[in-house]
Amino acid sequence: MKTLLSPIKGICILILSCSLNAVAQSDFTKETADVSKIKARQDFPLEGRPSKNGTGWSANVSRLPELPKKVALVTFYLEDPGMSDQKKTSSAYTTTYSASLWATDPATAGLHVSGFYDESIDELKAGFEKMGMELLTPDQYLDTDEKRAFYNSFVPQHGGLKKEKTTTKKLSAAGTLEIARPRPTPPGYKTMWISNEFSNSLTASEKFLSTNKNDAKFFESMGYYLAEGLGVDAVAAVTIVTRKLKKDKADYGVNHVSLYVWTKNPIQLSEEEDTGLKGLFYIRGQFLAGARVTYGKTSLFQYQHKKKGYGPEYAGMGNVMTALTDKINTYFVKKREE
Repeated sequence: MKTLLSPIKGICILILSCSLNAVAQSDFTKETADVSKIKARQDFPLEGRPSKNGTGWSANVSRLPELPKKVALVTFYLEDPGMSDQKKTSSAYTTTYSASLWATDPATAGLHVSGFYDESIDELKAGFEKMGMELLTPDQYLDTDEKRAFYNSFVPQHGGLKKEKTTTKKLSAAGTLEIARPRPTPPGYKTMWISNEFSNSLTASEKFLSTNKNDAKFFESMGYYLAEGLGVDAVAAVTIVTRKLKKDKADYGVNHVSLYVWTKNPIQLSEEEDTGLKGLFYIRGQFLAGARVTYGKTSLFQYQHKKKGYGPEYAGMGNVMTALTDKINTYFVKKREE
């Protein structure tokens, strides 16, 4: 009888262990379990949405004969802008300062972005399909040597005041600190820089909703020239901002997730029709829509702890993509009904 109990106990322990591992979930997975509770906000310019003559930075959806059918997902990158801290030590005679600046290392960031991509690409495609669009990945839209060469060499244009930050700098009492700022992508994609995220600022929300964030040259570059070169109706981009919260611990959290779509201006003016609008308020490519999800204190998907640690866990990013596409679809439906 005793010889039979031992393997039975072993089986019970194994099952219990598996059950405990199965229910162990990251904060991010728990907070994204219900799509209806994920707060996505519009994040694209107001200027142009009601325009009747094609002016402004965003397309007037009601002027489009139909929504774009073929949309190319041209970039999907992750960025950790960095975190810092500073310490002051005082004694009776001296005061000393020490400072640190850190971010997710490139190799880890590369693993994270691929994990989030694999977890969410099906939901992202399904969200576009719900809107009547087909979201194409590079293996689908780069179907000729010419398109591959065009994509690999394409560099989005930005206005003169918009400069990509390839490093993060921090001025401190201990001196100036600087670290690299990589933006890795899953295999098959290239990084197309969209906007600089703020280091240390966890609560910064929309990037393009306010007027001072407009970058007309970039919008035209994406919505017209890139879409034209790839032979699609529109292009889309996903950016994920994560943070390594502590310098010496593998604690990583999601801060922002954004989805942006650009398309050709529904009103394409010829040189003869141009009455001085081009170069001022008229651009050939515009924002079609954009949405952003923000976790102000970050939502941990990897946590280093002897007993309660977990991750990286990417589950939940698919629901975030659904929330973003639902937000955009709601806007489209409203505009088309006007």
